[in-house]
Amino acid sequence: MGGLVALMLAGMRPRNVRKLVVVDIEAKPPDSQIDHLRVMGQRGHRVLPDFESTTQAALQALPEVDEEIVSWILPYAFKRVGGGHIPKWDPATLAQLEHWNVEPWLARVRCPSLLVRGDGSHVMRAQVAESMAGVLDDCLLETIVGAQHQVMLQQPQMFAEVVLPFLLDGSPKE
Repeated sequence: MGGLVALMLAGMRPRNVRKLVVVDIEAKPPDSQIDHLRVMGQRGHRVLPDFESTTQAALQALPEVDEEIVSWILPYAFKRVGGGHIPKWDPATLAQLEHWNVEPWLARVRCPSLLVRGDGSHVMRAQVAESMAGVLDDCLLETIVGAQHQVMLQQPQMFAEVVLPFLLDGSPKE
């Protein structure tokens, strides 16, 4: 949802944003994603009893992510509750994703923008990414091979090679 918030902010306050990077999110999530997230929101979180269970659940959910990266990110992604751990993201917020259509703000973004998507993404379709890039004022679109939605976790080196040059000098690495 960070990409949606960033797009909305850049559209609402174009003078306050110098550069924008949006990673693997569509400006208007499709109904299939909304339905999936609504079900997740209604179901809520299952409490994982210990950190080993949490680690195993994360590794199963992210099989393409290096185990060292999963171990590093877990303390930031989960919080302690009563008898275990639950993810920090709020399922009730995600269940309201249908209200997060930021498409109307795209044309108001005035800063250089970089859209990054994973070539295997189930969240950002290639044709939608191209359409978004066409609406944004000054936009580069990069597709990271071998990544799905968690681009920066699945292909951290390639992600850095695209994002850092854009942030530092405005153009992605050729």
